[in-house]
Amino acid sequence: MEEIEYPDWTIDRRCVLQKLENIAKDYIHYFTYQARYYQPMVVIWSRDELLKRLDALHLLNCEIDRLFFERISQNHPHLSQCVHAAECLWYTNPEISIQESDVSLDWMMFSLFGLIDDEIRDRCLEIVRAAKLNQPRTLLAELQGQQYRLITDWDNKQIKLMTAVPLNVLRNPFMRETTPQNQYAPTYLELVTRASCDSLPMNWDILVDWGALGLLEELEALSTDISLPSAEYLKYCLKTSIP
Repeated sequence: MEEIEYPDWTIDRRCVLQKLENIAKDYIHYFTYQARYYQPMVVIWSRDELLKRLDALHLLNCEIDRLFFERISQNHPHLSQCVHAAECLWYTNPEISIQESDVSLDWMMFSLFGLIDDEIRDRCLEIVRAAKLNQPRTLLAELQGQQYRLITDWDNKQIKLMTAVPLNVLRNPFMRETTPQNQYAPTYLELVTRASCDSLPMNWDILVDWGALGLLEELEALSTDISLPSAEYLKYCLKTSIP
């Protein structure tokens, strides 16, 4: 393997590392607290900016020197997590760059946070490849005896696999315990789960403020997904949300 020349951190080291740490922190934020803030359309900017800067520093598509990794881990924990995730993704298919891979870095972040089983990724990829999608949409799959909804979206001008959502509500790591405070404030991944199970409350159209939740764009995309049992109802919710 060709030896990687890492940047000279003595030149503007603090500035470079802190900018990357801030971007990495913003990106990781989407995967915390059961990924309650995650939305494919929202996470794009921080992921793309992160990958662009890591690539400029020759920290993508390669094995990271352990001493270098230890150095950034000490003072830049979010950056080190993202570098580790990118390296893990590269390890799975080293002959293909992360930018050209069928799997988004999002998948590896979900896996590192213990929210999905990384072992099912190959089967998920087979399903996504067979679908030959022209536009991102969700795909239904049965994996290890359990139904999943596969999330795809644009990443580096390609439709990539983002994550896999188990549809068994009791075994779904993205589903929060229902409370009066969150009953009508679903996260994106909770919405996908419920729409896949045909169990959306029939009064969501008047009780959920989709604009305040920042889900209008995602709601529009899901409402056109004919594979979702509740797609028509989501379309109705969308119409009632727009003046």
